[in-house]
Amino acid sequence: MLSVTAVSAVDFDAPIPQEEEMAGPDPKFTTATQMRFDAFQDVVEEVDVALFNDKKHFDLYKLADGKDYLVKVKTKNIKVKEYTNGCFDLRYKEIPDTIFCYDKFGDLQYYATYTNKGKTPFVTYYYDVNGVISLIEVKPDRYYSCVYDLQGLLVRYCKDNNWYSPEGKLIRKKIGL
Repeated sequence: MLSVTAVSAVDFDAPIPQEEEMAGPDPKFTTATQMRFDAFQDVVEEVDVALFNDKKHFDLYKLADGKDYLVKVKTKNIKVKEYTNGCFDLRYKEIPDTIFCYDKFGDLQYYATYTNKGKTPFVTYYYDVNGVISLIEVKPDRYYSCVYDLQGLLVRYCKDNNWYSPEGKLIRKKIGL
């Protein structure tokens, strides 16, 4: 039986403060709120798509030699993260601070760059296959993160490696925890 943690989008979806509201210490603004403000100020709207021209498709599984079943492709310099809905992320050693996100058919859906590698807090910027910014993820600590569209509205959030819709419905789980 699947159990969903009772978390509300309200916990993560505070409005982004205006610059004049950020002046001086104010206890009502959390680290996450400050990070959202900074992330939207620092955004790069377009990236060079030449970086992922040869990464538009990746077959994570292939037919075994002379067999009728699939086996996972060996990936020496690539770290793979799979999800229950069939999609997967790839991180190439030669391209640090970058994630390539694929659908279950192996087609590149988006590309992401992140700050502060390996540490929290950090921000991830998601770009579509045309190199245009589409989403911003803020991860203030190691237990949760929130993904926002460019208008600052919550798209999804993650708590304990489970992704939820803004309404709290489970979207996907990481495999192998």
